[in-house]
Order: sequence, then C-alpha cells, then structure tokens
Amino acid sequence: MKITHLISALAGLIVCLSACQQSQPQSGYCTVKGTVKGVRNGTRLELQDEYDHYNVIATTRVKGGAFEFHPDISSPTHVYLYANHTKQLKDFFLEPGTIVADVDYTDEDDMLVCASG
Repeated sequence: MKITHLISALAGLIVCLSACQQSQPQSGYCTVKGTVKGVRNGTRLELQDEYDHYNVIATTRVKGGAFEFHPDISSPTHVYLYANHTKQLKDFFLEPGTIVADVDYTDEDDMLVCASG
C-alpha cells in the first residue's frame, strides 16, 4: 500500500514539474538587419525596448551602409531603433525570426516598418 502511495506521489510530482517547466517563457533568437542611408560607417545603432522602460537590448555599428542585430527575446516586444542614442529611426514589434528594416536617416517620414520574414 505504501509503495502505491509513493508511486502516485512521484507521478504527481513529475506531472507538476513538467507543467511548471512548460510555463517558463521561451527565449527566441531574432535577427534584425537592413540598410541605413545618411549615416557614416561606425555609427552606433541600438534597439530600445518600450515595454522595459526603453532599456537598450542590442547594439551594433553601421558597416558599409548596413547593420545587423541578434537580440535574444522571451516574448514579442515593441522596440525603437535609434542612431547614436538620440535620433529615432524606426519602431516595430520584435519577435523571433528575421526582420528587415531599410531606413533613411534624413527622412522623418521613413518611420514606417519593415518586413518580417
């Protein structure tokens, strides 16, 4: 009888631990890449997470007019792409996968978003 109770308790514990593990947020690998006109090579770009008090979640440098970020996110979030921490270039929702953003630093109307692939 005691063995039956022990087996039942262990089975319940296993089920409970499995459920807890599945409810943990899953991180997702994301790539944000694109081109940027109107900035010099070496310009610092950063992604700021609106939902996390605008904390910087990734940085990169412009190289040959292009950029690429690889942030690790736990859930979709709304981010802003900034140049040199001062000039907002775009805003979009960041989610696992690849996001392409082509921006023009000198065009204020170029805040529209990107393609997700």
